[in-house]
Amino acid sequence: MHGRTILVIDDSEAVRTALDVLLSLEGATVALADSPAAGLERVGRGDVDLVIQDMNFTREATSGEEGIALFRELRRRQPDLPVVLLTAWTHLETAVELVHRITAAAHPDTVGPWDAVWRVVVAAMRTVAPAHVAALGAVAALAAWQLGDGLRAGEALVRARAADPEHGLAKLLQQALDRGAPPSTWEEVMRGLTEAQCRHGRDHGAAA
Repeated sequence: MHGRTILVIDDSEAVRTALDVLLSLEGATVALADSPAAGLERVGRGDVDLVIQDMNFTREATSGEEGIALFRELRRRQPDLPVVLLTAWTHLETAVELVHRITAAAHPDTVGPWDAVWRVVVAAMRTVAPAHVAALGAVAALAAWQLGDGLRAGEALVRARAADPEHGLAKLLQQALDRGAPPSTWEEVMRGLTEAQCRHGRDHGAAA
C-alpha cells in the first residue's frame, strides 16, 4: 500500500477522516471527496490506484442507487480501477441484494486487485469495533482465497468466526475452502447468498 493513492468518496466527514488516518498510517497517499461528482472529478485527474466509496450520499437515501450509479460510472471511465464498496446496512436482505446488483454490473476481470482489498480490510480490522470484525474477516478471507492463499484465508476465517460463529458469509467461505473449491467459483458462491442461505451458512455445494 505504500506509495499508492487511495481515493475515499464518502459524504461523512467522520468516515473520511478515519480512513484518511488509517490508510496514511499504512503509507498510502489519501485523497478525499464528499460527493460522487467530486470523486469523479478527482479520478479524472489521474494517479488514483484504488477507490473506496460509500453507497448513499444524501440524508434520505437508503437504496444504494447513488453508489451503484457511481460504481458504474467509475467502471465506464476506468474499467481497471479497483473499487471497494462501503455500506452501513445491517439488514441482511439489503446487503445481499447489493451484492447481486454489483456482481451483475461488474465484469469479473475488473473486480480486483484482491491484494489491495486484503491490505485495506486487514488494516481496518485493527481499529474497528468488535461488531464489525466478523464481516471484515469474511471479506479478508474472500480476498485471500482469490489470491490462492489458503493459509491467510483460513486465518481470516478463524478471526471472523471467533467474532461471530454464525456469520453467514464466513460459514459459506469455510465450506467452499473445506471442499477445495477453486477461487474461480467465488461469483457462484456470492450469487447464492440468499437471506436463508446466509442465516444457515449454506451455499450451492453444501448439504441442506
